Amino acid sequence: MKTVIGFFLVTSFSGTLGFLFYMLTTHIMFRSLSAISRYRMLKVCLCFFLVPFTLICHVIRTNLLNLYDVGKMLDDESTVQITLNDAIVKTTSGIYLKDFSRTSQLLCLAYLVFAASVLTVLCSQLLAFCRQVRQSSVSEVHYGELLSTLKAELHVRKQVSLYRSGRTVSPFTYGLRKPAIILTDAIPDDEQVRLALMHELVHIRSNDFLFRFLAYTSMILHFFNPAIYFFVKEFTEIQEFACDEFVLSYLNTDERHQYGTLLIQISSRFLPAPKQIRAFPSLSFQGIEKRF
Repeated sequence: MKTVIGFFLVTSFSGTLGFLFYMLTTHIMFRSLSAISRYRMLKVCLCFFLVPFTLICHVIRTNLLNLYDVGKMLDDESTVQITLNDAIVKTTSGIYLKDFSRTSQLLCLAYLVFAASVLTVLCSQLLAFCRQVRQSSVSEVHYGELLSTLKAELHVRKQVSLYRSGRTVSPFTYGLRKPAIILTDAIPDDEQVRLALMHELVHIRSNDFLFRFLAYTSMILHFFNPAIYFFVKEFTEIQEFACDEFVLSYLNTDERHQYGTLLIQISSRFLPAPKQIRAFPSLSFQGIEKRF
């Protein structure tokens, strides 16, 4: 059990170390490092929080590399057992964990109950969020042709639904397999709608909804690590900046000015949204906090 906990803590530490390296790099290269590059670095950090590379490397180094030699010494009915600190056992039939003690079982059970409880809350928020969207939104057909044109321009292949809602100020996107974009009455101008749609389609193109979900999953797994909360906050903010930066690469000078004005306009009109709308499953067009 100690070895399993050790591998888990090392995974958390490796993600934290990567995040600290990211913070140091961005501090030194603040003016020369693009938001897209920072977003890519944070994705790498996310991988270290989610994937136990130390366990994989340990198993390969101490176990799998010797399987061929061991197999040559055995006949078909023989069995060999290689242990990793008496915690992880490799036999010819597979890899398994040794029996845990009662204390270890209780610790694992408590951890699983906590993770399951948090996931249940998030899923209930997602269901409430979807119900709120369905009740307060109507299908938007006026900009259907514009949406198709922008999808082709930005190389978005997913099926995207378009709705309009008067319940929030900021447009937003939610959904992974069949994403939906929600427009609001805060953007009545056709050109502004075009810019907002470009922003949301870039989110869809980059699978940002999936990466945000994975970031929240890492926060649940590493809830005991204070660094994970700073990481998730940085991840969601840089995700928005990277999206803005990508959109700007498609715009000319006048359009960039309109885009910046639109961001400020929506932010200045922002009003607290219903609790369900503030749930994490959406990718908002603008930040909620004043500093952002």
